[in-house]
Amino acid sequence: SMVESSYFRALLIYLNSAVFSVLPSSSNTLTTWTKQHYNLQRISIQEELSVITQKINFSIDLWTGNSNKAYIGLIAHYFDINRIYKSPTLALREIIGPHTGENQAKYVVEIMLEFDLLKRVGYWMMDNATNNDTLLKSLAISTLII
Repeated sequence: SMVESSYFRALLIYLNSAVFSVLPSSSNTLTTWTKQHYNLQRISIQEELSVITQKINFSIDLWTGNSNKAYIGLIAHYFDINRIYKSPTLALREIIGPHTGENQAKYVVEIMLEFDLLKRVGYWMMDNATNNDTLLKSLAISTLII
C-alpha cells in the first residue's frame, strides 16, 4: 500500500524523477506484477530442478506479519548443472489455521508436489521450534503415503 502514499511517491520521484513514468498508482498493480513475475520464475525454477540429479536440501521458516497473518516460506538449496549454488524461494504461502506441525506439513507437501520434489529430499534446515519436530514427522509420513 506504500505505493499509494503521496509522501512515499514524492520521495521516490525526488530520488529519481524517471520513476514517475513507471510508478503504479495502485497496490493492486503491484500485486498483479508480483504474481506474474512469481509465475514466470516458478516455471523457470521447475525446469531447472527437473534436471538436478542430486538430493535437494530445504530450509523452512514460519512467521507472523504485522497483519497477524502467518506465512510459511520454503527455500531449496542445490547446485545446478553448471555447479553453481542456487537457493530460490519456492513459495511463500499464508497459513490458514493453527501453527501446528501437521498443518504446516500440508503446505510444504503441496509446494513440494508442485515442484515434484517429494522423493528428492536431502536435508532440512529450520529453527528449533517444537512444532518443527511434528512438521518433520508429518512430512516423513506424507512421503511414505504419496
